[in-house]
Amino acid sequence: LPIYIDSRYTILRAVIKEHSFKIHINKEINIKGYIPTIYEGDELEVLVSYELDEKYGYYLKLIDIPKVLIPETERSLAEFIKRRVKGLSLKKSIEIVKTLGMETLSIVKRDYTMLMKVDGIKEKKAKKIYEQLIFHQCFEELALFINCLNLPTSLAVKIYEKYGEDSLSIIRKNPYCICYDFEISFIYAEDRKST
Repeated sequence: LPIYIDSRYTILRAVIKEHSFKIHINKEINIKGYIPTIYEGDELEVLVSYELDEKYGYYLKLIDIPKVLIPETERSLAEFIKRRVKGLSLKKSIEIVKTLGMETLSIVKRDYTMLMKVDGIKEKKAKKIYEQLIFHQCFEELALFINCLNLPTSLAVKIYEKYGEDSLSIIRKNPYCICYDFEISFIYAEDRKST
């Protein structure tokens, strides 16, 4: 559950399921780091260090980019989809997963019209569901990439608005486009090209 969100980091309250620390860690603890999109109920796999803040106490600091885990049961996958698609009821989300199975996300990504197999979903609704699921996935990848370049997260929004779901491939193909289209220093593009 996000507690604080800034352009450079998020602080969230997390329930720890398992860890490899050799010290006792409270089951609930704050995590600080950059997480582009997070919803209550999401499960993350993270690499962290155990830190002490003089004012707020112990917390976990993200060392690497967190990985959002795709749920492994039909019910949890339906809840996962519902959290990401505005206006989609849990009942309809369950129907989608029952119809398309545990590979729903990859099926929808390949061909959104497969959603029309679900009773009551027409092409317009199928496309809306697809766009919201793809937006979250593509935007998260883009935001993590932008963050790795030490550029502000707000830039990811502008880039996504201009290039859409192809944003990351466009930047990887031509890192200099961010210089021309968004007035970003040439040095950032040079750094990106060298990696």
